[in-house]
Amino acid sequence: MVAAIQRTAGNTVATRMIQRASAEDGQHSATQSHQTYEQTVAEYTESGGPAKLYRAIRISSQIKRNENGSDVVAKADGDLGAGLSSSAEVTKLYQTLKQWPEAKNIEPVNANATFTVAHHVGGDNYGTQYISFSPDQARTVNYARYDFKSGPAENLDHAPKPFNVKRWAPVIEIDVTKLGSSVRLVNLANPAVFGQTNLPEHPDIGSMAKNDSEVLIKGTIPAGAVTKVFGVEDAIKEMDLAARKDLIEKEFQHGPRPQYGEEQQDWDRRFKRTVPEHLQQHFGHLIEEPEEAEYVPFASASGGKKRRAAGHTPPEPESSEPVVKRPAKKRKKPSAALLSFAMDED
Repeated sequence: MVAAIQRTAGNTVATRMIQRASAEDGQHSATQSHQTYEQTVAEYTESGGPAKLYRAIRISSQIKRNENGSDVVAKADGDLGAGLSSSAEVTKLYQTLKQWPEAKNIEPVNANATFTVAHHVGGDNYGTQYISFSPDQARTVNYARYDFKSGPAENLDHAPKPFNVKRWAPVIEIDVTKLGSSVRLVNLANPAVFGQTNLPEHPDIGSMAKNDSEVLIKGTIPAGAVTKVFGVEDAIKEMDLAARKDLIEKEFQHGPRPQYGEEQQDWDRRFKRTVPEHLQQHFGHLIEEPEEAEYVPFASASGGKKRRAAGHTPPEPESSEPVVKRPAKKRKKPSAALLSFAMDED
């Protein structure tokens, strides 16, 4: 193993990793031991690891598996919703988040687990000792909104489908230099680290980790290490109206909202199942009732003249001259002679 590390790393970082691994092997303590590919913060940064990492956080509790097959509860990251009575309240809290709260650390599902890297990256719902991050912010945002069940986007034969908006998660940014000294990192974008894990034995899983430039963190993420929160509500606000329309009508395949009847009611039900109540206001342009135009017939039944809409008076033409009202002229009475005539005689 020592030769393999030196061969793949070939620098002072590798030497330091070997010395640390040997020291840990010789110690007998109650604390969890670390693998040789798990770097300290100093080793990670000295070997070129990115200082800023991103994660699409877990916003609801999930059931995962321990190594013995038993269930373990994976709480939402930071457990921010502790004490709230409904899942809808918890979802709203996370999706409208703008800043990470103080004293809310992020913990792995099971800090004492000893799963392999392949177990974690493979996504088989294990409660591992690792927390996933990536230096690629845009890619992390995609994972927060789209379902990549078959692996990363490059491996899909069809376009990924978006998650229900109720499942959209905020993305956090952390500063690696603010992590504690007991934290360990596994930088799978680093060939020297990747080669020491069991991922080369599982090329399909390994390709996923490489494509994502995944970085696994073992240990507690202190609240102070979270430097930014890219919230769901803010992300929707950044979408223009046309993009929001395409999301609902095309990506979710709801189509345009029908104008009336049972079809409109069915569309409304599907929309409410897709978009939580606290975000529906940002899609108001899709569900507003169109104003009914006033009926103006082209001609009246009696005269054939166009009828003006009730209550509508055309504006007076603007004039720079002051308006002077003149008294109405008196009409002269026609003379009696004009009102009578004699018949022509034959």
